[in-house]
Amino acid sequence: MQAENEKEVSIQEKHDSHLLDTAAWQDVNDYAEECKRRKRLSLAFRAKEKRRHFQVEKEQAKSKIHQQHLDTLYRSEDARYIEMAKLKEKARIALEEMNRSPTCSFGPNPFSTLM
Repeated sequence: MQAENEKEVSIQEKHDSHLLDTAAWQDVNDYAEECKRRKRLSLAFRAKEKRRHFQVEKEQAKSKIHQQHLDTLYRSEDARYIEMAKLKEKARIALEEMNRSPTCSFGPNPFSTLM
């Protein structure tokens, strides 16, 4: 009877040991799966951040190009108005010269100051 009890205890200990080994392997497998899941999430997050940074850089480049376009447009308009003002000033000076000089003059060219 004692041999039978020892055999039963031995079987029970082996069964408990096997259960512990199985639980340990399950814990290891669960940990490995959790590590894989976290790595996938990390990669997904980095990919999402990279796309967001690319989009922000693209918008900044587009804004910079638009600002350069506006600057060029405004400079060309300024140059046009400056040229018009210079022409108006030359015309005003020419009219003053014509009003100052006699109507029929064989003297120097009244527009020589403009050339």
